Amino acid sequence: MTIRTLAAAVAAAALALPALAAGHKKPACPPEPCAMVPEYTTATRTVMKCQMVEEKRVVTVMERVPEERLVRRAVCRMVPETREVDVVRHVRVPVIEEKTVTRCVKVSTPVEKTVTRCVDMGHVECQPVGCKGTLKPVWVSNPVMQTDTVVVNETHREKVQQTVQKVRMQREAVCEKARVTTCRPVMEMVEEKCVVMVCRPVTKEVVVRVPRMVPVTETYTVCRMVPAGK
Repeated sequence: MTIRTLAAAVAAAALALPALAAGHKKPACPPEPCAMVPEYTTATRTVMKCQMVEEKRVVTVMERVPEERLVRRAVCRMVPETREVDVVRHVRVPVIEEKTVTRCVKVSTPVEKTVTRCVDMGHVECQPVGCKGTLKPVWVSNPVMQTDTVVVNETHREKVQQTVQKVRMQREAVCEKARVTTCRPVMEMVEEKCVVMVCRPVTKEVVVRVPRMVPVTETYTVCRMVPAGK
């Protein structure tokens, strides 16, 4: 279906609607449709568009600026201090103690005993000796067994209690004076220069881009349907 055929059908329907609304009967044959053709015209219009526009503004901002100041602060210093203190020192001292101990000692006791021993009861005789027969005195032995009573010392052990002195080392605490040096903390207030960062307001001129609604005139083409005879 072409554009002209569609336009003719729409026009015929538009003409038939008033007749139906008035109570007329539907014609037996529809009227011949009128041919419609598009018509293009050019027109202008003004619209508002958003654009970014540069403009200068004066703003105040906070900036960190170094600043030299004289400040007072507390400083802890260690000061040496000498004083006398009581010092307890442990020393080893010899201590003499007397103890009674039991000891085993050797004791000699004289005892009479009867013993049998061999005694030489010989005598001296002159006998010839050598080739020449020289007479020389010679001892002629005569062993004889004799029984005698003798006194001998017998040794035996006895337990004897004895008091002895013993030396032992004992620990004792001795208190004495001593000089010691210690460090004592002392707080002092001192002044010194330091650089601190402070915030100060600074006014400057800056260029910013802001949105603005700007009227713009534009040309556009309008299409409308008109009868073909016009």
